[in-house]
Amino acid sequence: NISSPGGGAILIKNPTAAHIAFGTNNTEEVRILNGGGITFNGDTAAANALDDYEEGSFTPGLSAGGTLTVYSCKYTKIGREVTIHAYFYVESVPNNGNNFLITGLPFSITSDTSAIAGGCWSYGGNLTDAYKMAPSGSPNGSVAHFYWLDGANSGGVLQNNSFDGTGPNNTRYIGFKLFYYTD
Repeated sequence: NISSPGGGAILIKNPTAAHIAFGTNNTEEVRILNGGGITFNGDTAAANALDDYEEGSFTPGLSAGGTLTVYSCKYTKIGREVTIHAYFYVESVPNNGNNFLITGLPFSITSDTSAIAGGCWSYGGNLTDAYKMAPSGSPNGSVAHFYWLDGANSGGVLQNNSFDGTGPNNTRYIGFKLFYYTD
């Protein structure tokens, strides 16, 4: 059935439990599965269907307390894959040896330990060794952390006392991109 309710958008409905397909030259290009999702180029497998797309913004926080000034924190979710882009300024953070953890990710990271969250560090102000940083996240959580390497086969998770407000650590701007899967 094809209709235009109220003269607005065209509505295509299939009153049966079958799919709806679109194509050219007798070749299927797009299929809307009866159980939800869209497949392409004749694919009929529900596992391959694009069944979710979302864009938005999120508000990060700090697990150990402190204050952030958020300039931009956005995400895109396609299926199970989430990409976040974040840029903020660390106003304050407890000056201790606890891990510097960003809370408030828009979706929890998958519990599948073989699907590692990772990304790229795009800006770290004058933060010492910022060029050797990589954002990451732990399975089954909604917290991001930053892993650093010192070039001598050593490293660890960035700690709160990296933002002590003196010397090269005085600038606290952070920009990064993180990719991960959700369940």
